[in-house]
Amino acid sequence: MLQELQEHLEWAFAQAEPLKHGKNAGYIPALAEVDPERFSACICTTSGEIIRVGEDNPFTLQSMSKPFLYAEALATFGIETVHQHVAVEPTGKPFDALIDVQSGSKRPHNPMINAGAIAIASLFAQGSERDQVRRLDHLFGRYLGRTPIQFNTRVYLNERDTAFGNRALAHLMNHFGMLGGSVEAALDFYFKACSLQLNCRDLSVMAATLANGGRHPLTGRRVLPGRYLRDTLTVQATCGLYDYSGRFWFDVGVPAKSGVSGGIFAVVPGKMGIAVYAPRLDENGNSVRGLSLLKSLSQKCRFHVFDHAPPPAPVTQPRPAPLALEWALKRAANLALCNRRGQISDFTPDLMAADPNALVVSLCTVDGREVHLGTQDTTFLLQAAATPFTYLTALDRFGMAAVHQKIGVEPSGNPFHAVQLDPKTNLPYNPLANAGALCIANMLACDDAAKRLQRLLDNLNAMAGRGECDIDLIALAAERTAGERNRAIACLLKKFDLIDNIEATLELYFLQNSIRTNTATLARMAATLAAAGRNPFTGRQIVDPRHVPPVLTVMSTCGLHDGSGWFAYDVGLPAKSGVSGAILAVAPGRMGVAVYAPLIDKHGTSERGKTLLATLARDLGLRMFTTGITEDEPG
Repeated sequence: MLQELQEHLEWAFAQAEPLKHGKNAGYIPALAEVDPERFSACICTTSGEIIRVGEDNPFTLQSMSKPFLYAEALATFGIETVHQHVAVEPTGKPFDALIDVQSGSKRPHNPMINAGAIAIASLFAQGSERDQVRRLDHLFGRYLGRTPIQFNTRVYLNERDTAFGNRALAHLMNHFGMLGGSVEAALDFYFKACSLQLNCRDLSVMAATLANGGRHPLTGRRVLPGRYLRDTLTVQATCGLYDYSGRFWFDVGVPAKSGVSGGIFAVVPGKMGIAVYAPRLDENGNSVRGLSLLKSLSQKCRFHVFDHAPPPAPVTQPRPAPLALEWALKRAANLALCNRRGQISDFTPDLMAADPNALVVSLCTVDGREVHLGTQDTTFLLQAAATPFTYLTALDRFGMAAVHQKIGVEPSGNPFHAVQLDPKTNLPYNPLANAGALCIANMLACDDAAKRLQRLLDNLNAMAGRGECDIDLIALAAERTAGERNRAIACLLKKFDLIDNIEATLELYFLQNSIRTNTATLARMAATLAAAGRNPFTGRQIVDPRHVPPVLTVMSTCGLHDGSGWFAYDVGLPAKSGVSGAILAVAPGRMGVAVYAPLIDKHGTSERGKTLLATLARDLGLRMFTTGITEDEPG
């Protein structure tokens, strides 16, 4: 196994080595002068074996320090205190953007951007300079497995003397009362953390500690309590590579963090930590060769966290659900009923007429076990909860390359109905926001309206296997009447030649929003996603299983729009919501869950649905990055 991994690493290294584009970080003189040809990589397994390739030159940690600072802050100050200073949402913007500290919450969007890391650093920056160095030595020494740690003094001085953008961020945050101490103390602590010097072997060991449930793979010492490890890996997955995070999660599918020195570390939970160093950076500040190596290695070794094989056989008859599932679902529903926040969507009269007290939930496992709570004949409109299935249909029909010539995979930080495209590409940010969903509708549209409708329903009903979806004609008329914002988006897409027939596109989009179904049917559709595209009841392989992980990946970063980061953090399941109050969630390899509760938050997501899914995911151990973690183990 180790020999095979060594061969795969050498192969991925050889694939990346010819890449010569990109350039060193130019704004820090000490980094600009580094030989751009330096290239090394190292893997440390969770059992402590180390393999490497290339000359292992030293480099500075830079932004790769941020996950460790965040994890230590959670363990030291507690989740509530930390999140008074920083949120957990992707931004869709560069890592040093000033706008990220001027949102309505008056907090940086997440701890992986500069503003968020400086806010975290301010919590530690108390006492003398010697006290700060001791804190850094204690923090990073535990992950390295040795002390004292080493700093690159020249890089530190360069950072301190030239980082006017970071100073602007710090002063702006201080204006909003975000910092836990003085501006200078926070910046100095941050600059020192960025100036920690190490090599790929060191970094791979630090990453392997995260992969090993917070336990150091060489010393055996527990470095981080498991409850904070899951949180740290989740934020890395959604935000670790800045405005390239969505693409990296889509292509590679493991939590990672990059730094402008040219380093990247990746965490393969339960298996290994991977470190790469190559100084040439792309326009997002990520190592060109590093990205290439990690993508090649992930595809060769199937590291993607959503890459699950289908179950071996379908279920031909209903099977009784174990009592544990029923009890867990009842407990989650009872807690959800205590959540009285939110309001009914006022988008159309149909949505406004919903019963605000309704709560219906269904669960379907990949082996065909079902649990239902609430009034099962209650129906609702799918709205945007249909988009993962239309996106999957497009991938199956046209292929990955063709679909993503017209649509990106990045979270945008915008509301779902924003009339905006990615300014770097002039494409929709992702296929689950309205702009991306309209592009998908254009691909699937045809001249015959009846055929458009029949194809849409056939695809959804095949995913369900049992139960049916149908069109609510009254809702369709309301969609057409209320659809001016979507018409504006369609016109913007037409301007950039992303759709060809505005009316046919809008008609199919309005049709999918007007599909009426129930939670049992939607849970079965979600279970088909959980089973890698095979329906648990009919046994049909409805879609190419290779196309399911990309859909789950985009659901995990973009499925709840500008609330996706917190949902990933709190719930940890790929999911998609609609303004009707419907949410579908997928536990890959295990089950699908559907909830209908029409009181929605400002992001268009069911309040009770979020509460129910968070409770269920915790109680059943469904959340990402929890395998092998003992949450109550002392630090």
